[in-house]
Amino acid sequence: MTDAAIGLSNFTVGLLSSGHCLGMCGGISAALGMGAQHRSTAQRLLRVLAYNLGRISIYALLGLLVGSLSMKLMPQASFWTLPRLLSGVLMLLMGLYVAGWSRLLVHLEHLGLPLWHKLAPYAQRTLRQQALGTTVLAGMLWGFLPCGMVYSALAMAASSASPERALGAMLAFGAGTLPMMLATGSMAQQFQHLLNTYHLRQISGALLILMGLWTGYAALSMPGHHPARSMPDMKMPAGMSMPDHG
Repeated sequence: MTDAAIGLSNFTVGLLSSGHCLGMCGGISAALGMGAQHRSTAQRLLRVLAYNLGRISIYALLGLLVGSLSMKLMPQASFWTLPRLLSGVLMLLMGLYVAGWSRLLVHLEHLGLPLWHKLAPYAQRTLRQQALGTTVLAGMLWGFLPCGMVYSALAMAASSASPERALGAMLAFGAGTLPMMLATGSMAQQFQHLLNTYHLRQISGALLILMGLWTGYAALSMPGHHPARSMPDMKMPAGMSMPDHG
């Protein structure tokens, strides 16, 4: 899978999971847009942009981190299998969740709760401030909110075998979530209502499931996945040869 394919995959995952994003963070964007009624529409939009800048910057930094760690800790052959296989499983679970067929993903998201419980008081405090710099910081803190799709995007980014490419993959994921997150006020409620309609949830869930299955299949089909292909070449002692089975 090329860098462009990884980026496109992460962007699509971010876009298809927008309903989940609005459910978790959409109220924050709406509150930012409505929290300063004495300001102009442009100023309120600027606050929403600042929040999302902080949120996506954390995704990018996490991508840089997982890209660096995976390059150092995993054998080269594992780049093409383990992270992408994990990403495929998480996409599948997200698809089942979005379609309303399973809530297993929620239990996996709870794994990130211990860290979030420590950050949440600071995140809520910064969210109430009006300064743009503090709003960016709020977005960075809220970027740690446990989310299965962020985990899936990070797993895909880790498979890029490069810190810079992993960073780019997470920027692509953040860009996919951005259109819906920029919606503020009543517009956010309308988008959330639209994304939560039965048929659209079914379609989005089915597409995520297909993406997950394809990602898992592609990971298992990568050259070098088969153990025999990853074994070092063995030299036979002089005078010996492999038996002829023909």
